Amino acid sequence: MARVLLCAKIAGVGIWLLGSLILGPTTAMAEDDANAALRAYDSADSADRKVWELIFGNTYNGINWADSVLVHRKQPRLFCAPDNVVLTGPQVIEMLRGQLNATPKIGEVPYGLAILFALQNKFPCG
Repeated sequence: MARVLLCAKIAGVGIWLLGSLILGPTTAMAEDDANAALRAYDSADSADRKVWELIFGNTYNGINWADSVLVHRKQPRLFCAPDNVVLTGPQVIEMLRGQLNATPKIGEVPYGLAILFALQNKFPCG
């Protein structure tokens, strides 16, 4: 009898959790396009600018790590920066601005993809 009650309680909690996941509010977040991200950076106070610089710098770091995996696997690279190049967030922002000045349409793609395009333009392979 106690075992049946325990199983019923566990099932009840499981159903409650599942219901809260299904019926609970959800927030979908999409990555800002490059224009929106740069506007947010430009309009931010100094503390929030540092956050944006970290975001742009970390995006570059992620792309750089992905490129390192491709090198390790002997697959075509995403971009071909010299080994001694390490970019900071502000440098990535300026590189992105230069890419958007040269190709304004890239401002409409997610900022991570726009950073990749800027890296490919600045450090082409072959």
